Amino acid sequence: MASRKTYGVDKLQKAVDLVVKENQNALMASIETCVTYSTLMKYVKILNDGGTVVQHRRGLRLLLPCDVEQFIVEWITGVQSLVCRVNPKILLSKQTRFCYKLVISMFFMDGTIV
Repeated sequence: MASRKTYGVDKLQKAVDLVVKENQNALMASIETCVTYSTLMKYVKILNDGGTVVQHRRGLRLLLPCDVEQFIVEWITGVQSLVCRVNPKILLSKQTRFCYKLVISMFFMDGTIV
Protein backbone atom coordinates (compact mmCIF):
# COMPACT_ATOMS: atom_id res chain seq x y z
CA MET A 1 0.00 0.00 0.00
CA ALA A 2 1.41 3.39 -0.96
CA SER A 3 1.92 5.97 1.72
CA ARG A 4 -0.12 9.16 1.65
CA LYS A 5 1.38 12.25 0.12
CA THR A 6 1.62 15.38 2.18
CA TYR A 7 1.65 18.85 0.70
CA GLY A 8 2.82 22.11 2.16
CA VAL A 9 0.31 24.86 2.76
CA ASP A 10 2.01 27.04 0.12
CA LYS A 11 1.74 24.35 -2.53
CA LEU A 12 -1.92 23.66 -1.74
CA GLN A 13 -2.71 27.38 -1.67
CA LYS A 14 -1.08 27.88 -5.08
CA ALA A 15 -3.06 25.01 -6.59
CA VAL A 16 -6.35 26.20 -5.09
CA ASP A 17 -5.69 29.78 -6.24
CA LEU A 18 -5.14 28.56 -9.80
CA VAL A 19 -8.59 26.99 -9.79
CA VAL A 20 -10.55 29.56 -7.77
CA LYS A 21 -8.96 32.92 -8.66
CA GLU A 22 -7.52 32.27 -12.11
CA ASN A 23 -10.35 29.98 -13.29
CA GLN A 24 -7.92 27.34 -14.49
CA ASN A 25 -9.16 23.81 -15.12
CA ALA A 26 -8.71 21.74 -11.93
CA LEU A 27 -7.09 18.88 -13.83
CA MET A 28 -4.54 21.20 -15.42
CA ALA A 29 -3.82 22.88 -12.07
CA SER A 30 -3.38 19.44 -10.54
CA ILE A 31 -0.83 18.45 -13.18
CA GLU A 32 0.97 21.80 -12.98
CA THR A 33 1.35 21.82 -9.17
CA CYS A 34 1.71 18.03 -8.67
CA VAL A 35 -1.18 18.00 -6.18
CA THR A 36 -3.55 15.09 -6.71
CA TYR A 37 -6.87 15.97 -8.30
CA SER A 38 -8.97 14.64 -5.42
CA THR A 39 -6.97 16.59 -2.85
CA LEU A 40 -7.20 19.74 -4.92
CA MET A 41 -10.96 19.40 -5.32
CA LYS A 42 -11.37 18.76 -1.59
CA TYR A 43 -9.61 22.02 -0.74
CA VAL A 44 -11.47 23.96 -3.47
CA LYS A 45 -14.74 22.79 -1.93
CA ILE A 46 -13.54 23.76 1.56
CA LEU A 47 -12.53 27.20 0.29
CA ASN A 48 -15.86 27.69 -1.52
CA ASP A 49 -17.68 26.81 1.72
CA GLY A 50 -15.86 29.61 3.53
CA GLY A 51 -12.98 27.60 4.97
CA THR A 52 -9.23 28.05 4.57
CA VAL A 53 -6.40 25.93 3.29
CA VAL A 54 -4.99 24.71 6.58
CA GLN A 55 -3.32 21.40 7.21
CA HIS A 56 -4.70 19.44 10.10
CA ARG A 57 -2.85 17.02 12.29
CA ARG A 58 -3.68 13.43 11.41
CA GLY A 59 -4.84 10.98 14.01
CA LEU A 60 -6.78 11.39 17.20
CA ARG A 61 -7.45 14.76 18.75
CA LEU A 62 -5.08 15.77 21.51
CA LEU A 63 -6.43 15.18 24.99
CA LEU A 64 -3.84 17.34 26.66
CA PRO A 65 -2.76 20.89 25.90
CA CYS A 66 0.52 21.13 23.98
CA ASP A 67 2.46 22.57 26.93
CA VAL A 68 1.39 19.68 29.18
CA GLU A 69 2.34 17.17 26.50
CA GLN A 70 5.75 18.85 26.17
CA PHE A 71 6.18 18.70 29.96
CA ILE A 72 5.44 14.97 29.95
CA VAL A 73 7.95 14.40 27.13
CA GLU A 74 10.62 16.34 29.04
CA TRP A 75 9.84 14.39 32.21
CA ILE A 76 10.13 11.06 30.38
CA THR A 77 13.43 12.14 28.82
CA GLY A 78 14.73 13.20 32.22
CA VAL A 79 13.72 9.91 33.83
CA GLN A 80 15.29 7.91 31.01
CA SER A 81 18.57 9.81 31.36
CA LEU A 82 19.00 8.74 34.99
CA VAL A 83 21.93 6.51 35.82
CA CYS A 84 19.70 3.80 37.20
CA ARG A 85 17.38 2.42 34.56
CA VAL A 86 13.66 2.55 35.26
CA ASN A 87 11.37 -0.36 34.53
CA PRO A 88 9.32 0.72 31.46
CA LYS A 89 6.13 -0.86 32.82
CA ILE A 90 6.36 1.19 36.02
CA LEU A 91 7.14 4.33 34.04
CA LEU A 92 4.17 3.77 31.73
CA SER A 93 1.77 3.15 34.61
CA LYS A 94 2.90 6.39 36.32
CA GLN A 95 2.48 8.34 33.09
CA THR A 96 -0.98 6.89 32.54
CA ARG A 97 -2.09 7.72 36.08
CA PHE A 98 -0.72 11.26 35.73
CA CYS A 99 -2.58 11.76 32.43
CA TYR A 100 -5.86 10.43 33.81
CA LYS A 101 -5.65 12.71 36.84
CA LEU A 102 -4.88 15.68 34.62
CA VAL A 103 -7.72 14.96 32.19
CA ILE A 104 -10.19 14.39 35.01
CA SER A 105 -9.14 17.64 36.68
CA MET A 106 -9.61 19.46 33.36
CA PHE A 107 -13.18 18.20 32.92
CA PHE A 108 -14.38 18.56 36.52
CA MET A 109 -13.96 21.95 38.11
CA ASP A 110 -15.98 23.04 41.14
CA GLY A 111 -18.14 19.93 40.90
CA THR A 112 -19.46 20.80 37.45
CA ILE A 113 -18.53 19.49 34.03
CA VAL A 114 -16.78 22.16 32.01
